[in-house]
Parts: sequence; C-alpha cells; structure tokens
Amino acid sequence: MDTRMPVISRILVPVDGSELSEQAIPYAIQCASANAAIYMLRVIPDPEEISGLWGGVVATEAEVDQMSEEEAREDLNRALTRFTTTNNVHTEVVHGDPASQIIETGLRHTVDLTIIASHGRGAIGRWTFGSVADRVARESPIPVMIICPIAGEAVPAKLQRIVVPNDGSELASRALPVAAMLANQLDAPVHLVRVISPATALYPTIALSAPLSDGSYQTILNSERTAAEQQLGAIAMALLDAGVTATFQIIVGPTVEGIELALQTGDLAVLTSHGRGGIRRWLLGSVAERLIRDGKVPVVLVPSTERQAVALSLADHAISMAPALA
Repeated sequence: MDTRMPVISRILVPVDGSELSEQAIPYAIQCASANAAIYMLRVIPDPEEISGLWGGVVATEAEVDQMSEEEAREDLNRALTRFTTTNNVHTEVVHGDPASQIIETGLRHTVDLTIIASHGRGAIGRWTFGSVADRVARESPIPVMIICPIAGEAVPAKLQRIVVPNDGSELASRALPVAAMLANQLDAPVHLVRVISPATALYPTIALSAPLSDGSYQTILNSERTAAEQQLGAIAMALLDAGVTATFQIIVGPTVEGIELALQTGDLAVLTSHGRGGIRRWLLGSVAERLIRDGKVPVVLVPSTERQAVALSLADHAISMAPALA
C-alpha cells in the first residue's frame, strides 16, 4: 500500500454509558493507525424539562436525573476495560448540548473521523443517540461514521471492503479521498457502485416525446451503462495508482435498493452527505438517510464542505486523482 497516503491519526467516539453506544469503540480501533489517538467523549446534558407526546410536562428540570461528572468518568473507564487497544486513548467529560459538544470537541482535537452509534440509552434524563447522531451527521464539518449497534454484540464484524456509491457527480467524488484513506488503513479494497435508475435516466426523453419503443429504451440504457463503465473504470485506475485495489459494479434499478444489493457483511459505505435548505434538513428520502436507517452496514458521511485541516491533509491524494474525476 502507498505509505505516503494520509492516515487516520485522531478519532472521536462519543458514548452515553450504554453497551450499544460503546459498540463504536471496536470500529475506532479498526480504523485508527498504529499511533493514533482515540478520544472517548461523554456529554452530560444540561437539565431541561421533558414534554410528553401530546404536550404537558412529564418531568421538570429539577426532576430530571442528572449524572455526576464522577459517574460519567467511571462509565468511561468501565468501557475501556471491555476493549484492548495499543492506541493512545483519552477520556473526556463535558457539559452542554450533546450534538454541539461532540462537533466542538472533534474540532478542538482536530480529529479525522467521528464514530457514533445510531442509538443508545434513550431513557428519560439521558440523550437519545438517534437524534444526536442525526444532528452530528448533518452539521459536522468532519467525516462521521454512523453504526447501527446490535444488542448483545460486543465485537462487530471486521471491516473488509469500502463501498462507494458514485453517481458521476463532482459532489459524490468528494468521498473518494476519505474512502481511499480508510481503504489504506484497513488494507481493504474499494468497490465503486453506480446505480442506473431507468426512471431518472429516461425521464427527459419520456417527458418530451411519445412513449419509447423497447429498442429505444435499451439504447438509452446501454449508453448510460457505457458512460458509467468509462468513468468508474478511470476512477478505479486512479485508485490503483494510489495503491488501493478497486473494482466497480453497475446496477440497473432504484437507487437505494441497488446500492443495498451491492452491500454485504463486512462492508463500510462511504458517501458524501448533502442536504436541501442548508444543514438543517437532509434531503428527504436521500440515499444516505435510507442506508443509515436500514442499518445494513456502517456508513461514513463525508461533508460536502470539509474541515480545512482534513482537506489539506488529503490534498495531495485528491490532486493525484483529479484527472480521473474530471
């Protein structure tokens, strides 16, 4: 592998005291370079009243159970005893809004990756990881890996392949440097996936003309497939030049279903996040949102505008791939 490629030297793992949230730790150990630092973070939320589904106050601020900082640190130390790692592990307890504190802590430590479980404890007085993970994924300027924890599973499957959905857009290609860096660290191949959706590919033609004949339909699909093969082939060659083994697959069908068809146990999906109306809302029904909700494999979301330090650390590799991504 190309040893000049940037490595993952700092990883942030937020936990909430539950074994579900702690399932992110083995993924951090897998993704970290030999001398990497892993930061385990526990956020103690500021007390606030809790409302019921139909309105009304279920618990006032005074009634909400607040964990002490000492208890939080004991939880973090207990979690560490469950996992063996040669990395430098640091524990930290902060107070405030969980999502905001996770993002701010990641920036403060200039981490390369945040790894968070999609859900955890979720009891009254404790922050639910579902909403927190959602906010972190949407707002963080740092790549975020979201895992879907499984009750009773202490050690997840080893990550063996990096799957990168690529629709041919410049935005989608921004995930490639991060995918290559992860592939280098995990000693895993990259598998590029392009889904050709008939409805999307043929819509302009159908909207402006009479119904297509079977021959015309097949001609358009063949053209889409040829263009995809040429572009994905060029990207695979650029990855190979950078020391990363790469393959590609073209699937015809609905986008999300096609990507999920390509996924298998041991995969890590890496794609660029994007939204409608800024950071406040993901595109409804987006590929990233569906993949995370279905929870078949962990998903890394690369922000469309990355933190400046990450962008600089990956610049050389990105430039070397630029001709193939044009």
